[in-house]
Amino acid sequence: MGLIKRSSLQTVQTGTLHLKDVRGIPMMFSPEAGEAGVEIAAQPVIVTIYGPGSEQHRKAQQAARQRILELLRQAGDEGRSRNLTDEERHADGAELLADMVADITGFDFEGQTQREFLRGLFADPSCGYITDQVNSFAGDWANFCKGAAKA
Repeated sequence: MGLIKRSSLQTVQTGTLHLKDVRGIPMMFSPEAGEAGVEIAAQPVIVTIYGPGSEQHRKAQQAARQRILELLRQAGDEGRSRNLTDEERHADGAELLADMVADITGFDFEGQTQREFLRGLFADPSCGYITDQVNSFAGDWANFCKGAAKA
């Protein structure tokens, strides 16, 4: 059997999540038309997420902490710190998730950058089922082990 090597314990940098719609059905999209007469099969809607062991994930967490600290430092009328509003917490959560996504396929960004699109998507309460999936996936180390199956 042998001794355990550290390299066998390390996780991968990203994991891929096949998003499901609100009914739990895997989401699919039709890519842009290919060559004339060639039918293109539907493709899965995939989110590639930075894992908790990655530098990008660490930086996203650090940026979130900095945003929260800055909001808390903003003085009230008497120069005292204040509590965060629900809206501020929700917006910061959307920022954090957007920072943890490496790539996403199957969405029309409607003229926005990927990050702008994701911030809006994760902040939209009516799309909370997508936010919940990404949040849950990103928080599970098992999704980032070597050889982990795509979810």
